[in-house]
Amino acid sequence: MTDDAKRSARQTSDSQEWYTPPHIVERVHQILGGIDFDPASCPEANKVVRAKRFLTERENGLVAPWPAEPSTVYCNPPGGLRGGKSYPVQFWARLLRYCASDRLKAGIFMGFTLDLMQTSQSAVLSVLRFPFCVPKQRLRFNTTPDGREVATRPPHANVIVLVAPFRTTEGFLPGEFEKAFRDVGDVVIPSTQGRRMGWTTFRRRVRREEQDLFGEERVPTGWGGPGPAE
Repeated sequence: MTDDAKRSARQTSDSQEWYTPPHIVERVHQILGGIDFDPASCPEANKVVRAKRFLTERENGLVAPWPAEPSTVYCNPPGGLRGGKSYPVQFWARLLRYCASDRLKAGIFMGFTLDLMQTSQSAVLSVLRFPFCVPKQRLRFNTTPDGREVATRPPHANVIVLVAPFRTTEGFLPGEFEKAFRDVGDVVIPSTQGRRMGWTTFRRRVRREEQDLFGEERVPTGWGGPGPAE
């Protein structure tokens, strides 16, 4: 296994050893009302996440179609690089484009490190534009499917982000997010004006990309938004 692959395995639910902690998954289910889709997982990880549909490393959630029907999404992306670019940032950009295509009901994105708060700024809208929680204790991702923890010290501080169309993030969802995660760590909900301005600009950009790819016709069925920008 390459060094990049080892780092990726340590940072993703798509691994035989490193899983999203069950107590976090339960909060995600509480907020989303269930997880329809996980674009970066595996059969063992999904025993914890319990997504109705998931994509494996081989299926590649960065290029495979995401659900055509409106869906809830949980994404705990792999670490490392793809094409010289950060996997987490590319999955973040893909989730934003899925949201802008009016197919995302709501989603939770797991940032394995706080670096995402800086690197995600290359994706037009950073995680700082959305409600997020910084856990007061580093999360233990090295849990087994039955919830047992492996005795190693978590290496990074983390960030958990709520993503949803702007019209659904005015009040109810941020309130539910804050309620579910306030005992995990501090929850920050950006100002309404800041989120609205950033989201409007982003949607315009995505719509221009859609027209460049498909003309004025409807986006093809099963297309979950363009892949990460080159």
